[in-house]
Amino acid sequence: MYSPRRVFWSWAVALALAALTGVEIYGFSLRNLFAQHIWDEVGLARLARFAGIFLAGAVPILLMVPWSFAGVVVCLVVIGTAVSVGPAAVFAVALFLVASCTLGMWVVGRSERETWESHVLAMLTGMGLYIFLMYLVARLPINYPAVWGCLLAAPVLLDWRKAGRRARQWAGWLGSCELRPWPQRWAAAAFAFVITMHWLVVLGPEKGADGLAMHLAIAHNISLHHQFTLLPSLFVWSVMPMGADFAYAIVHLLGGEFGVRLLNWAMLILLGLLLYANLRRYVSSAVSLLLATLFATTPLVQALTGSIMVDNMLAVMLLGSLSALWRFGETGRRGFLFAAMFMGGAAVSIKLGALSFLAIAMPCLVVEIVRNWKALRPRAAGVCVLALMAFLLTGAPAYGIAWWKTGNPIFPFKNEKIHSPLLDPAVQFQDNEFRQPLRWTLPFDLTFRSHSYYEGQDGAFGYQYLVFLYLGLLSLFLVKSRRSFCSLLVAVGGSILVFREEPNARYLYAAMPLLSLPFAALLGWLKTNQRALYGAAVGVAIVCCGLNLYFMPGSNWYHKDFHMRSPFSRSGRERYTREYAPIRTVIRHFNHVHPGAAIFLANDEDVADPEGDVYQGGWHQYSTLEKLRGARTLDAMGRLFEQWGVHYFTSRKLGPGEHTDPEILAEFLEKCTVPEYRLDAILLTRLDPAACGMALPAPAIGKP
Repeated sequence: MYSPRRVFWSWAVALALAALTGVEIYGFSLRNLFAQHIWDEVGLARLARFAGIFLAGAVPILLMVPWSFAGVVVCLVVIGTAVSVGPAAVFAVALFLVASCTLGMWVVGRSERETWESHVLAMLTGMGLYIFLMYLVARLPINYPAVWGCLLAAPVLLDWRKAGRRARQWAGWLGSCELRPWPQRWAAAAFAFVITMHWLVVLGPEKGADGLAMHLAIAHNISLHHQFTLLPSLFVWSVMPMGADFAYAIVHLLGGEFGVRLLNWAMLILLGLLLYANLRRYVSSAVSLLLATLFATTPLVQALTGSIMVDNMLAVMLLGSLSALWRFGETGRRGFLFAAMFMGGAAVSIKLGALSFLAIAMPCLVVEIVRNWKALRPRAAGVCVLALMAFLLTGAPAYGIAWWKTGNPIFPFKNEKIHSPLLDPAVQFQDNEFRQPLRWTLPFDLTFRSHSYYEGQDGAFGYQYLVFLYLGLLSLFLVKSRRSFCSLLVAVGGSILVFREEPNARYLYAAMPLLSLPFAALLGWLKTNQRALYGAAVGVAIVCCGLNLYFMPGSNWYHKDFHMRSPFSRSGRERYTREYAPIRTVIRHFNHVHPGAAIFLANDEDVADPEGDVYQGGWHQYSTLEKLRGARTLDAMGRLFEQWGVHYFTSRKLGPGEHTDPEILAEFLEKCTVPEYRLDAILLTRLDPAACGMALPAPAIGKP
């Protein structure tokens, strides 16, 4: 039937889609993005080889027994992971996820018909509770593998019948993925292909700067000393929110470094599954899988999954909190309300920026509570108070500990306004490399001038979000959906608040999956009212997926070779570490020769591997840097290192434009130390006081 309103909005969508496609083409012509060095030659060769192997295995299965595809992929990944990095890492992650789900189900509660989405929400809720527990005990000397093994096993053993039934449900859901329509089969294959691409990267050792300088270092410190021993007087980040890092620490105790890397990858999978569950409200299973795949191909995803970072866990906690809130709105079950608040608190305990998104979501929370007030009776007010307490319980410890130890709940940030006695009030901590102003061209600039907003190349932000943003805004006039409206409001509003403080594209990561929902709502309207435009919009999504896939290594400088040469070989992993993260090999040699000795890292930030005290000159250890700058002579610097008990140093050959801060440190390392070990450009040296005329005792050499 003819409808003027439908015709008007169909033309509006068509013009918007055409205009946005034109803007994308203009952006490519303006920036010449394909001229960048995105892939190493060996990386493209490995990608082609992996694609061939994947297709050779996937096509026969999808043609003949498509219902077994999901199960086969899961089994092969589990077996391959155990062969590559050992069964302990697989077991640690599996135990943590199962224990979290069991614990979280006590909050969410059972229903007559449980869905896998409810289990994912329960799993995230349980993680939030374990993170809260680790906040309480991290600084106590009780963090042994046996202790945390018991803490993880306890809810499973206490609820073993239901835990077993849930395991059978998971197996049943995995086996029920029939994939009958052909679009659904190819979409499932595409999702599996991209996720296993990330998996191959995860099987390599950690070489990311942030992972080695902080995220892996926290987990390693707790495993080594059985308590968190790093102090804010030395490491300024040691009281920053570290909910994800504490979850990594739990897994590290049982599964080591690769348990941590696998957990980060598992968070990406949970994020994709939860996104899929929300997209299914608007579009078919095939299109939902396509949009989940499109998110997974976002170049920034590889940077945050291939290295140990916290953003996947932050994003899934925020999406989980909103999803639980929406489920509460649909069902009126108070368990979902509590789960939403636990996950929201966990998100705040992971990163302060989560508050920006949650503040924007507050009106949505109020609306859902008002709509379900009758379902919460007769103690509705008490339920709301308990929900608020659940949020504070999981979110407040991070800031309470920082305030207790430093006098600043968000230490070291806003030091000029909330002064801590540990820092000079004139010192400000902020990222000065990326300070672009907030302007109306931001979506275009993020897409095609990504290097101005992130430590990557142009195109690293992904090509779909420019389209998703504006078509999502248009969908608000066409689709009446609280879920779609809330996701767009939180994504846009939270991003603006975050960007006003820290204009770094990485901090917008949590908004990316949320932008997919209003676009999916628009697709649902188009399928009903304008099939031709629906096909065009899906086609744009497929093109963006291909572009993202090509530009994936542009989001970082670590994975242009795709994966290490021998991902299932221990010797290959050691060779890869020597070639791509030589500082780690040098530190391991140092630990063997001088166990427990202190070391100073002059040009590197591998805090994760040293077994003794570690010092470095940089903002992470601002007090150390200040003292180094105050040493005006070689003798003064030597006495400073003697005061710290540091007799060993690592340094590397600096490139053009690099310099040592302070400059006298370079002179000290050249004149007052002697070489012990060299690997490529990395040099391990030992203090030699006599070499520069200092009257200091010479350190002992070799093992004690």
